[in-house]
Amino acid sequence: MNAHSTSMRASLATKLIEHFLGALIVVCVFPSVASTQVMPASTWELRTPSVRPSARASHSMAFFDAMGAVVLYGGVSPTEGLLWVWNGVDWSARDSSRAPFGRVSPNTPRARSWAGVASDRLRGRLVLFGGSVGPELDETWEHDGSQWEQKFPQQRPEARTLFAMAYDPIRRRTVVFGGLGRGGFTNPLYDTWTWDGTTWTQMPAYGPSPRTHPNMAWDQSIGHLVLFGGVGGNLQALNDTWTWNGTAWLTVYPPVSPSPRSLHAMAWHEGRRRVVLFAGRGAFNQMLGDTWEFNGGSGTWEQVSPLQSAPSNWFPEMAYDRLRSRVVLFGGNGGTGDETWTYLDRTLYAAPARPLPGQTVTLFLDSPADPGRAYVLACSFARAPGLPVFPDGRVVSLAPDPLFWWSLGSQTGPFLGFLGTLDGLGRAQASIQLPPDPALIGLRWFVSGVTFDPASPRTILNEVELAVVAP
Repeated sequence: MNAHSTSMRASLATKLIEHFLGALIVVCVFPSVASTQVMPASTWELRTPSVRPSARASHSMAFFDAMGAVVLYGGVSPTEGLLWVWNGVDWSARDSSRAPFGRVSPNTPRARSWAGVASDRLRGRLVLFGGSVGPELDETWEHDGSQWEQKFPQQRPEARTLFAMAYDPIRRRTVVFGGLGRGGFTNPLYDTWTWDGTTWTQMPAYGPSPRTHPNMAWDQSIGHLVLFGGVGGNLQALNDTWTWNGTAWLTVYPPVSPSPRSLHAMAWHEGRRRVVLFAGRGAFNQMLGDTWEFNGGSGTWEQVSPLQSAPSNWFPEMAYDRLRSRVVLFGGNGGTGDETWTYLDRTLYAAPARPLPGQTVTLFLDSPADPGRAYVLACSFARAPGLPVFPDGRVVSLAPDPLFWWSLGSQTGPFLGFLGTLDGLGRAQASIQLPPDPALIGLRWFVSGVTFDPASPRTILNEVELAVVAP
């Protein structure tokens, strides 16, 4: 690359950045001085799978690591005992009731509603507990990715429905709280149990008040489970927030909370680092359609205004698809009952995030609300503030070809940029081939993504930090 070509590219890039990004370039180039992180915008997206489960409510969903997918089981209206699997495009049914040679296996749970499922990531098992086939059940089942197996622990929770259940990956336990037992709606349960794969253990009694219809999700940011809402013994909807730290329940007092509700859906969203809450039945039996996010670090709820929302609903279910970075919602009593929605946000991430010298790093930009929009990916490199990484002016090989590359001088490290157009799904990617140079170990870089039209540049994510590591 000659000096004239380099100068022209730098000039063009500078004009583009100044025109479309304005002050945002300060965040990209000087990441150490950015004090406020701009949260990505969010939207619900209706998916149109060619195959899907029948309309239903009161089913159960979880991300099952052994299958690398979100799975769905049971619910009101279906009579099959199929395990449905979401691959990001379509649903497929796994009939684990069939034994070899076409025989029907007796070791398969009966089709049920109002049960709980959770994925035990350590043991690679999907845990199913409770539910109803008319009477409440106290059965414990596990799925290993190919077939079900019933467990027969000596001690187990009382038969129940309408309880909260989630997996705690730090304590390596499936946790069950509350629900509807033999005492009926006016005498709901408030006991806490944990399952380790062999034994159910009842935990100390103090915690949330007795209730049915609550929901609970894992919060990776604080290492606790988060429980919200439900219906108390007086049949009044609740809107209190609790966290479970493995040994005790802790009350959270956020300044603002979602309105009292039950039959809502909750799931952790890794990309947003928030617990997402959607819909539910309100205190006056109304169907809700609002979206909230819980910030575990600050103990606060914030109502979100998605660019598009799923319809008002109660008794839908949702789970976070860890492979595809999406919250997946299905069914419920809103819409047609067989709709699949995903909760997306504008995300920017890199793989691998901790590369070795010589590896290719791919940057993935996902902005589903902006298909066909132009975008810029901006990367600044530094070992420490003010120290250039490539003092000899060497250019990192890039694919696809970058629009521009230049050094901004001695105050910052070299700067890489990509300009392009998002595809029909609002996605784009670019790759950086790192030189096989051990001197790069310890290199950090910061990435920002922006989509824009002349009237409205939108920051995707600021300060995505990556680092080159030793083999």
